[in-house]
Amino acid sequence: MEEKSKKSAQKEIKEKEIENKILNYKQGDMLWYKKENDIVKKRYMSVAAAVILKACKGTKRVPYADVDKLCEYNPGDRLAKRKELGRILKDVDKIDNYILDIERGSPDPRMEERMCHILFAQQFVSDFEVLDYQIPTTNNPKIHDNIDLLLKKGDVVYMTETKKFSTTCKRFGKEVSKETLIRCVLEIQTYYQKINNKFFDVYKINDKTKLKKAVLLDEDMEAYKELSEPWAKDLLDLFDITVLKLERVGAEFRIEKI
Repeated sequence: MEEKSKKSAQKEIKEKEIENKILNYKQGDMLWYKKENDIVKKRYMSVAAAVILKACKGTKRVPYADVDKLCEYNPGDRLAKRKELGRILKDVDKIDNYILDIERGSPDPRMEERMCHILFAQQFVSDFEVLDYQIPTTNNPKIHDNIDLLLKKGDVVYMTETKKFSTTCKRFGKEVSKETLIRCVLEIQTYYQKINNKFFDVYKINDKTKLKKAVLLDEDMEAYKELSEPWAKDLLDLFDITVLKLERVGAEFRIEKI
């Protein structure tokens, strides 16, 4: 009996630790990145999902994010940026070099942002139009809470979170995102709660346009693999988040809703 009590107490402490990380948006360990021990990681993520579902079920909000009333959403000259990126990214080799920044001698830590550049330069990806990328949700330059992509299909605009896309080159081999689905979900929900009315004005989102949240993933990402976990659907449904799948064919990309 004493042994069972010890295990029960240890489990409770672990759940409290996870709850503290989630509800205070503290970064770190397996909540954000895959670790080597898959069995431990699966248990950890299952508990984390349960904590989120319990804490946020009533409000369908994360408790640490409020509207940033001061954010201006000043995108600058995006037409010029699109033309500039189009000149840089003319062929497949240049795309790979740009993603990985070959000349630096190591994969670029800004791979995620650079992949957003590529999609923005392509502009139309399958049935989606890429309206903008890396949109700040605060005027504070020290806080990097950026919406990765703003995609539009029909009358729906998707504010979209993504991770570095899987990329292969001879020098570095395969680069795959190990960030978790829970991280994707919490990030896009946080940014959604921070946007103010100016966001809707700047991007012309009105009563004829629906704003939805989405995560954009490719099949090799850890977050994509976690879609098969028992908790994944409940978590995505709680915050009404759409899953979009990304595929690359040569120099072009495709996006489909799954």
